[in-house]
Amino acid sequence: MLRKLLKYELKATSRTFLPMYGLLFLFSIAMLIMFKNPSGTFGTTPMAIIGFLIGIGYTVLVTAIFVMTIVISIQRFNRNLLGHEGYLSLTLPTTIAQHIWAKLLVSCLWVILSCVALVISVMIMAANDNMMRVLSSIFSSMGKATQMYGGSVWAMGFSILAVIVTALLQCILGVYMAIAVGSLCPKHRVLTGIGAYTLGGIVQGTVGYFFFRGFDRATSADGILAGWFQTLSASDNISQVEFDIRQMHMFSISLGSIAIFFLVFCAIFFVITHQILKNHLNLQ
Repeated sequence: MLRKLLKYELKATSRTFLPMYGLLFLFSIAMLIMFKNPSGTFGTTPMAIIGFLIGIGYTVLVTAIFVMTIVISIQRFNRNLLGHEGYLSLTLPTTIAQHIWAKLLVSCLWVILSCVALVISVMIMAANDNMMRVLSSIFSSMGKATQMYGGSVWAMGFSILAVIVTALLQCILGVYMAIAVGSLCPKHRVLTGIGAYTLGGIVQGTVGYFFFRGFDRATSADGILAGWFQTLSASDNISQVEFDIRQMHMFSISLGSIAIFFLVFCAIFFVITHQILKNHLNLQ
């Protein structure tokens, strides 16, 4: 049933996001044409004015995409589970957990796709020989690093990806938790939700401070990583910098501990949201 919920969520939300991505790519192509036309970049010629308007349109569209990503994520959860639509949604032969997972996974997907669309649009605008040389240099450096350090590079890459994914999940689940807590106070939903989200952030920040302080004392990670980043900042050519394997392992371990920290709060936010929807549901 989770698969059907995911399909329904994707179908309902894609009507908004896909046209916006298409417009973003069209604006990127228009910006590329303007960049290749000297008269379309500066000055007061008609082409320059059109280029200026296209640039404003592109900026507004990028902002709109990310604002809509946040708004729709909140709106879908609030309306489908806590609004009038909840009377229908919660009669389906699915569990509360499946409803939460469906909203969460689809929201994460659109955040990731929005970021990918932005990167592609920037690459379209910057499409020239210099960009190809930069990309070739990046892939070449990655290949050399893999040859020199083997699995350590993959461990770092996986750790970075884990931090990004868990941080994203934790942020969205924190919002869901705040909405669920807000539903407990029908007359002050928004205020209660904001208070719950703020309190959750304070608790997470406090726990994180003591957790990572203890981690640093146990592993001396801060000193090792500080030396690594100092080496990076002092180098003119990153591809020629050689790192200590211990530093790379410590970096991966540090990122892994951050991912675990985020996962713990993901579980806490998920449990709170699930228990409220299951035992204290208060539909609008």
